[in-house]
Amino acid sequence: GYAVLESMFGKKAPEAFVPEAYVLSQDSVAQCVGAFFVQALIVQAGNTRFFGLFGKKSGPPFTNTEMSQRYLSLTTPAGYAFAIWAVIYLWEIAGMCFLAAGAAGKAVVPSAWPELQYLWLGACAAQSLWAFFFAFDALLPALAAIAILAGCLLKLAYELGPTVATMPDAYWYLVAPTWLHGGWVAAATLVNANLLFVEDRTDASVQIVFAILSFYAALTAGVYVLMAVGPSSFLMPSALAWALVAIRKELLHPSGPGAQKGHLRFGAGIPGLLPSDPTAVARHAGVAALGLAGAIGYVVIYPALS
Repeated sequence: GYAVLESMFGKKAPEAFVPEAYVLSQDSVAQCVGAFFVQALIVQAGNTRFFGLFGKKSGPPFTNTEMSQRYLSLTTPAGYAFAIWAVIYLWEIAGMCFLAAGAAGKAVVPSAWPELQYLWLGACAAQSLWAFFFAFDALLPALAAIAILAGCLLKLAYELGPTVATMPDAYWYLVAPTWLHGGWVAAATLVNANLLFVEDRTDASVQIVFAILSFYAALTAGVYVLMAVGPSSFLMPSALAWALVAIRKELLHPSGPGAQKGHLRFGAGIPGLLPSDPTAVARHAGVAALGLAGAIGYVVIYPALS
């Protein structure tokens, strides 16, 4: 964490080991880059009715937007929140270029990468499966896939982090985007879990409690990672906070079809929902987001300014 602070704020980092020169194999690069672009293709296919092959029929496969309208939950973020995918994918493309440069001997890649790349390959596979299951309205398998995706990414960032303590380039190209991606899909895992209640038309009282518990689960996870790993993991809780702020915004100021109907936009998906319920739930999303912001400030910003 201190090395990251040094690169970000010019702080002096403690003595740390100097990484040995390591040249990544071409096979390793081909596997990682290939898996990344294959999953990106599958994700895009799943979000475009497989590039229009299925036309505009009423049934599956559905686009992500259609699924969001199909299962409006108390944890559905505002549409702008999904712009984070552009940041994630562009950053990870840069990371794949960094790996390629490492194979050419033009960048210093951590020697631990080959031992950990199974986590990257597992993440790519899980994201592909999630895109397929979600497009075909299979919410339970989609939840399992996105939970595995989050686990792979967070473990990869956690395990890789210490090996790049004196390698700022490797941190910013490989570890930082993995923390961001992991944090975002951790939030998406909680959202996907809430969709199961909407699918089953569970009573509003249960959905409200589970939504609130999801917000504080995100807060707990973000604070835990910050305290356990340190400042270098700040992008994980930042992604969670981004999601929580967008959820609060959607609850208070809904957008999209049916937005003018207020709480009624949830339809039969949340039976028994009262007009005041979304506002009450939004307060908890705001508290959790503020908690994460405070933790980031305490762990990352305050020490840098001291």
